[in-house]
Amino acid sequence: MFLPEKFTYKPTKDAVYFGIDLGTTYTLVATVDSVEVKLDNLTQIPVKFISYKQISPIKHGGEINDEKVASIIAVSEGKPYCGSKLYELKGHEEFVRNQNIFYHWKLDLGIDRHPLYPD
Repeated sequence: MFLPEKFTYKPTKDAVYFGIDLGTTYTLVATVDSVEVKLDNLTQIPVKFISYKQISPIKHGGEINDEKVASIIAVSEGKPYCGSKLYELKGHEEFVRNQNIFYHWKLDLGIDRHPLYPD
């Protein structure tokens, strides 16, 4: 973590810290509750992964509760959805990539693409 010279970072015992690994295929979110950290033994930090309910806007196949979330986002009727249940929407007539379903966006980083958002 980059910190300015004048800034001194001091962890407190009343904070919860979050970490996000936004992967090309999967995304994970984890927390560390500072109350559970033993400052005399920093070789074992109690990291807890967060599990997410993943559903599809097309009602079939139930839901998934998992820590591993597919890096796919879809919007249907103004409501956002994310996760592994959205694989079934790729190629679906109601979902158009980069309009209301988004995936593999990290593959496009650094590539000159048309603006995805209007001015």
